Amino acid sequence: MVNKMKNRNSNNGMALVSAVMIMLVVVLLGQSMILLTRNESKKELDGRLYEAAFYVADAGIEKAIMDIKNDSFEPHFIDKVGRNSGRIQGEAEVTILPSGSYYVINSTGHIPSLAQSRVTRSIRAVVAVRRGGGEPPRESIVIGASGAIGNNVTVEGVIFSNGHITIGSNITHIPDKYGNCALYSAHTESPAISIGPNYKIDRYGTCPKEEIRARSSIIGKDNITATVPHGVPLVTEHDTSELTDKSLMDSYYDTDAFLASVTHTNHSFGGQVTFDSNMRAAFHNNVQLDLKGGVYLYTSGVEFHNNVNVVSGGTIVVSTRTSPVAIGDKSNEYDYGIAVNNNIYGSKDGEYAELNLIVLDGDWKIRDIRIRNNVKIHGVISGSADVSIHNNVDVKGILIAGGDLGINNNLNIINTDPPISLPW
Repeated sequence: MVNKMKNRNSNNGMALVSAVMIMLVVVLLGQSMILLTRNESKKELDGRLYEAAFYVADAGIEKAIMDIKNDSFEPHFIDKVGRNSGRIQGEAEVTILPSGSYYVINSTGHIPSLAQSRVTRSIRAVVAVRRGGGEPPRESIVIGASGAIGNNVTVEGVIFSNGHITIGSNITHIPDKYGNCALYSAHTESPAISIGPNYKIDRYGTCPKEEIRARSSIIGKDNITATVPHGVPLVTEHDTSELTDKSLMDSYYDTDAFLASVTHTNHSFGGQVTFDSNMRAAFHNNVQLDLKGGVYLYTSGVEFHNNVNVVSGGTIVVSTRTSPVAIGDKSNEYDYGIAVNNNIYGSKDGEYAELNLIVLDGDWKIRDIRIRNNVKIHGVISGSADVSIHNNVDVKGILIAGGDLGINNNLNIINTDPPISLPW
């Protein structure tokens, strides 16, 4: 009887221990499941917050692009995202750095706010505003192939070349209104830039982009001088940044829109312009041109003789597309698409002529555009291929060569928007 009682107590004790062990295992498994669920939930929440921070940063990029297009951007701002939508809420901290024709935008999304940031995500974008957007390029000089700049030249703003560029003696480079004073070359063969004696960076303020960059080597770095207090500009050889990216060099114009904007074709200006048998135009000597803001298309090219005064501005454009004499086959009979001789001014001698000179196409024997001496133009000078500028020429605006650019001596170019709009 006593043995039976002992066995029964022993069995009950073992059952109790087993029950406790089972309960302990169940509790541990439950706690593990709870911890696992919490961790998974936290990871899922963190993932959603990280994604939300990306969308907030992206919204900051979009806001910056819109502000740039509207010419109303601030270099640093906070964009509050989703405050009234009830969906993603956060703040984007955005900085915008102008760089030639481009803007480098950095945006960091903060969830739920900059002050109480739990998660951040950063995005960097480089925006090429010169493509579309209805705005002119931000560079002063754009060269599609190789460039040669002579002596005693002053350039305000940015010079960009796809090919090798040679800089002569006594060049003064000053910042434009955007604070940019830079020389870029996308040429991959050495040298990309050759700098002559006394290349002077003349700085009159704190400028965000004062630099020289090239995809290959730069010759003549010791010839660079700079005014105090900033010292010698940043020189970067074998650069791989977007600033020297050749692929960013596209056509600046919507050609179809340009031709659609034409107000007159092969216009004679009351006999002040004569035409040869192929409809090539020649502006007489000592004429007074009243362009009235129009766009004048010449289908076989045009030559300005001497002593021309532009009393009201406009655009002269050359395109062989619509020539009545199939000039596409005959343009190579002529040396230039647009030839400008001597003494072209505004309403008075010595004043700027408000004038855009554009060659969109054509197979010209020597160059798209040639400008000789004593010319002052406020506007855009642009050839689809080669352009040459001789001596004593002042340009307030933009100089574009789709091919080679040759500049002789005593040129001044000031970077300003053209007074007469174009279909950029």
